[in-house]
Amino acid sequence: MPPLTWFGVLEMRLAREDGTPEWRRDRQYRKAGLYDRVLRFDVQGINPEGPAH
Repeated sequence: MPPLTWFGVLEMRLAREDGTPEWRRDRQYRKAGLYDRVLRFDVQGINPEGPAH
């Protein structure tokens, strides 16, 4: 995840500002505006014949 923040694809913030040490705080990630312009996924499902398990 950190490399994606370095390139500006994701944004990260630390949760809980109540004096908790940085290493114990949760990291929250969200996609940045650049995300949709850089990453694109083309996922195609396989439709097998017969009943699904």
